[in-house]
Amino acid sequence: MRKFFTKKLMINSCANFLILLIIAMIIFGALTGVRESHTFFNGKHIYFVGNMSKNKVTITVSVYKGAEYLERMLDIFDQYNVKTTFFISGFVACKYSDQVIKIRDYGHEIGSLGFSKSSAQSIDEKSFKSEIKITEDILFNLCGIKTSMYAPPVGVPNSVAVNVCEKLGYKIIMRSREINDLVDNDYNTMIYRATHNIRSGDVILIHPTLHTLKALPKVLEYFSGSNFDLVFVSKNLEPIVY
Repeated sequence: MRKFFTKKLMINSCANFLILLIIAMIIFGALTGVRESHTFFNGKHIYFVGNMSKNKVTITVSVYKGAEYLERMLDIFDQYNVKTTFFISGFVACKYSDQVIKIRDYGHEIGSLGFSKSSAQSIDEKSFKSEIKITEDILFNLCGIKTSMYAPPVGVPNSVAVNVCEKLGYKIIMRSREINDLVDNDYNTMIYRATHNIRSGDVILIHPTLHTLKALPKVLEYFSGSNFDLVFVSKNLEPIVY
């Protein structure tokens, strides 16, 4: 009987050890993935953070509405000598072409949101490819820039979007934190979300809204006095991707 319990104890101990080993491997893999500036979706790369070994942070601007606030937002970035990445929908580029050209003229990086707000939820590969290619052509004709990065306007991309982006050579840019400026109107809360416990490689998502315009100067002021450099998202990913 004693041998039976001793053997059972040894089996349980081995099982517990294996479980702990598997957990440790998963955690190690996750941490390694973060350091390499990417995560995976069905084996494809999607970027939530930049290079966490450098003191670089990016504020990405998603523009599928709120174009009337773009000029004021550009002036604020210019006041603090910050160049960043604007992801623009094809619809906005058609309707507000002057503002999009100004984004380029101010020296900012430009990426694609697809043509419509729902681009990332397209269940048809041909339709999603059309969203990307049409927007790519619109932005090229306006700005002379061929886009190579895509950001989902809402939510996360489905497998169709991921597969098409890989075929077209597009990197999918997500975010590591949001200020929720489309939901909240308390700009002090937005400032907190954009600056509290900031990490190297963070990608902070904002939108052109009236409340964001109030928060943005304080956010940029915070970074101007910090050890972090605000950079294009492509620079944030270096040297992993570009």
